[in-house]
Amino acid sequence: MIAVIDGLDWIREDEGGDIGNLAFPTPEPVMQVSLNGEILDTKCWFGAMRPSSGKVHKSCASLCIRGGLPPAFYVKDPKDQSALMIMTSGGFGHNKDLLPYVADPVSITGQVQRFGDLFLLDAPVSAIARL
Repeated sequence: MIAVIDGLDWIREDEGGDIGNLAFPTPEPVMQVSLNGEILDTKCWFGAMRPSSGKVHKSCASLCIRGGLPPAFYVKDPKDQSALMIMTSGGFGHNKDLLPYVADPVSITGQVQRFGDLFLLDAPVSAIARL
């Protein structure tokens, strides 16, 4: 995800560029998991808002996700190791059914997948439980 300033020449066509070989990687299943953490929006997590987690962030995260930004799941273990995974449901983006759980402590059971250098957490809303 990137943020840009309107009106600048930050993107333009590469006249000599060849996009014929561009392809998305295929998601690779890694493992089934049951994790505790927080659902947040990726825009604010990566720097547009501080704090980017918790109750203070709930309304902003809900607006961002409602507007189409991809949700992510943030987990931290007892040893302070953390991970952020983009959330999907059946290989597609989540819809507004996810909003009641945003920015609250939840448990999710699903499948971790590797998508190139990204990790995805694929789980339906029915696999989310409030802690």
